[in-house]
Amino acid sequence: TATNGNAFAYALEATGGVPPYTWTVLGGLPPGLSHSGGVISGTPKAPPGEYSVAVRVTDDAGMTAAATIKITVSGDLPLDPLVMTGCTSDVNTACKLPNATLNQAYRYAFSATGGDATETIAWNFAGLPSWLSGSATGNTGVVIGTPWQTPPTTTPPTPAATCGIYNFFVTATRGDLTVTRQMSVEVVGTTAVPCP
Repeated sequence: TATNGNAFAYALEATGGVPPYTWTVLGGLPPGLSHSGGVISGTPKAPPGEYSVAVRVTDDAGMTAAATIKITVSGDLPLDPLVMTGCTSDVNTACKLPNATLNQAYRYAFSATGGDATETIAWNFAGLPSWLSGSATGNTGVVIGTPWQTPPTTTPPTPAATCGIYNFFVTATRGDLTVTRQMSVEVVGTTAVPCP
């Protein structure tokens, strides 16, 4: 029996014939396990159940024998970690978003992979610049806003934005899994609306 998420090793054995033996696994190994030199090993990551594995042994004289062995995988299938799409694996590096342009509407949608796909991803935004607001639609987190150089007259007043880099944090939660990453967006100007 192999347990999901735990290291497993099993040495195949044969008797008779003319040693040494050469082993071949013909198929049926649970995902996460592999074969080398007569040893089946690895860390299973497979739906629980019984797997039929076809093996063949060849002795030094070229005689062969084949058999089917059963490997039972127990334990829940481990979940992939929750990962924010588009970010690098280096959690110490901010994820760079597309640039925002002065006086132009900006929108960016976040997504994540991993965890239990039957559960909805909850999104949380911290430290957003004043010109951005965050929300969620299903499994997608969204930031939207306009970095106005000269804000239109509104009540309450719309804050002005300047060119430069803005950093904020985004957290995705799915079930018991959570990932938080720092985001970075740069506000740039145009010929018509240059940076001051």
